[in-house]
Amino acid sequence: MDVDGATITVDVVQLFEAGEAAVNAAVEDGMSRSEAQFLDVYIRNQNPRLRTLPIAKDVTIEFAHPCERTDPKARLDQLRKDTTDYPSLYFYEITVVHDLVQQISQRLAQAAC
Repeated sequence: MDVDGATITVDVVQLFEAGEAAVNAAVEDGMSRSEAQFLDVYIRNQNPRLRTLPIAKDVTIEFAHPCERTDPKARLDQLRKDTTDYPSLYFYEITVVHDLVQQISQRLAQAAC
């Protein structure tokens, strides 16, 4: 992520939620059913291609954890920190409109407890 240049590099993946869909996808990818049986979320990445996208000036960033920062640059700095320090704890849903990232929503990739 380039905060000053207002760009983000993303890896597009498939997301499977709702228990059984996650379990079935993980089993299809070679995980044993006993390992996969408790998955709520499974992320499949079949394409290593990364994409760099510009971020809209009025981007909305939602964090999975409470965050009091309201300044857009501070929120981008927090997002950069989260994606650098804890790359597997979260995944991000990104909304792109007219080739600009309009919204970024941080979500937990695994159960919190």
